[in-house]
Amino acid sequence: MQVLDVIKLSKSFDKRAIPAFKELNFSLDKGKILSIFGPSGTGKSTLLKIIAGEIEPDSGEISLIGGVELVASLSDVDVSKTSSEIIGEKILHLSDQQQVQRKREMVDFFSLFYKEKQPINTLSLGEQKRVLLARSLAPKPAVLLLDEPFSSLDLILKNEIKQELREACTVENIACLFVSHNFVDIMDFSDRVAILDVGQIRQIDSPKQIYDFPRDAHVAKLIQNSNLIACEIISFAPKCIKIKSEWGVLSVSRFHFAINDSTTRANLLIYPHELEIDENGFEAKVIESRKRLGFKDVVLKTKTRFLLAQFSNSVTIETGQVLKLRIKTDEVRLIPL
Repeated sequence: MQVLDVIKLSKSFDKRAIPAFKELNFSLDKGKILSIFGPSGTGKSTLLKIIAGEIEPDSGEISLIGGVELVASLSDVDVSKTSSEIIGEKILHLSDQQQVQRKREMVDFFSLFYKEKQPINTLSLGEQKRVLLARSLAPKPAVLLLDEPFSSLDLILKNEIKQELREACTVENIACLFVSHNFVDIMDFSDRVAILDVGQIRQIDSPKQIYDFPRDAHVAKLIQNSNLIACEIISFAPKCIKIKSEWGVLSVSRFHFAINDSTTRANLLIYPHELEIDENGFEAKVIESRKRLGFKDVVLKTKTRFLLAQFSNSVTIETGQVLKLRIKTDEVRLIPL
């Protein structure tokens, strides 16, 4: 069941009519999570405020079935109030008994035991986030709006709150519209993702589909550091496409549905982990190597281009070293130019 329908929604940032976005169209079903992903300054927060009724759009329509709640930030609430008082702010229309019951449900759900009588400014960052989420979920809105809710959280706390929020939306059958400029944050949280950039939604799909098959090079560059290599298509076979690259003829078995037998050129999209060291491979010189948790990011240079790669920290790599690499052709994909 559709609870939110956005139709040809437009908004300009200022009197010069610079569009934040123009004629956006998307919908959201009950109990589902849609994430709006895009760089800073693309109007994501503005979009949430329009849906919440805080600002007016220039044009377009918003159809809502049920209530909507925009999760507050700490600056929006009286920090001297207790957690219980803050959670209760959105359910004052209920009877006293119903308020007590609903607050108890929220406290139990977000593990805020023994914290409800404490002022919110005495709580940890994670506890504060949970109180603000509980406050917006308490009135059981049809749609919950979240603006970068996982920012400033460490990885463990972020994953805990993600799990709690997703479970809450599932149990309460609440739709969730979430905006972020961090694609990693939304990969395991969303049912669908809308890529917003330059005032337009460039692709709406599942996180996996967008990661595996971005619609074009622009989307690919937005979501992940990657290697994009324009190549010539030589021939089509039932289960693969042969391409001509600087490393010879390659057979690629994964390709975007928009690529068909009339396509003559495409981009070969190679994520950094899809390059591996192979003594029979092509040569690339190490320009830079940075150690991460469990792996290292490596910048390499071939005769014609720079490449990004990821290798295990157990592999010894030094600046200036010449590696021999192989493309994992069973993992890479072709996408439209």
